[in-house]
Amino acid sequence: MDISIKLRLLEKYNFSLTEIQCLDRMNLSDEVIDVIMSEESSDVTDKCLLIKNDASQSDDSRLLAARLTRKSSSIEDDDDWDEDGDEFDNYFNAPPEHLDEDEKATWIQTRAENEARWREEEKLFYKNLPIVKKWTQEEFNEKMFAYMWENYPELHYGYDRSVFVKARDGFPKHIGLYYRRCNVPEEVWKKLDNATEYCKEEINRRFAELEISNVEQWKNEYVEWMQQEGVTKINKTYIRAFFKARNIKASAITVDRIKELLD
Repeated sequence: MDISIKLRLLEKYNFSLTEIQCLDRMNLSDEVIDVIMSEESSDVTDKCLLIKNDASQSDDSRLLAARLTRKSSSIEDDDDWDEDGDEFDNYFNAPPEHLDEDEKATWIQTRAENEARWREEEKLFYKNLPIVKKWTQEEFNEKMFAYMWENYPELHYGYDRSVFVKARDGFPKHIGLYYRRCNVPEEVWKKLDNATEYCKEEINRRFAELEISNVEQWKNEYVEWMQQEGVTKINKTYIRAFFKARNIKASAITVDRIKELLD
């Protein structure tokens, strides 16, 4: 992450150095970065709430947006807090006053459920970390790839960055390290980074093999697709459209090969 973004978080939002160090491991959207760097402070909370509630955003972006909302609120209302900080603590530990009784009960229940989940995640982290630290690089590679291959079958049909990022970020959650990332040793992160590169290469290698073995089948399926779609011309544009409709990341070589077989 660019140093200017880190300085902004440190100076404007009072992020700690530990929090800032964690950001290098986060997958942040351009929308979140725009909010961080914006000179306008009046609508930061509204923008962050939109990002936090946007399911299309990455988990990291939504989590940081939620954190920025709290940071921004605390900065704007700083003069309202007691010197001993009790009012500040109560602000986040008690339901907002504008809620009715049913809404307050829901707020309290949701908070209790979240705290219980966080405690379980913390237990899982400290249980799994000693085990994960003993894994060799080969074990990291094998376990991450097995997780991706089983849980993201879209990758069977070629490397897709958007899917791959979800798979990459999902693996630390799968092994119980994601929510305590700041406490993960650097040597573990290095192995995770190396495993990520291995998985990308393995996905590309396997798909290259799939292309070679499936080109004849895809040619026949393309002919059927032409008939269904009313396509009469055999050209690369239509062949690429055929693969796109099937979410297959076919290479230019495969597109050329199918065209050659049908010419």
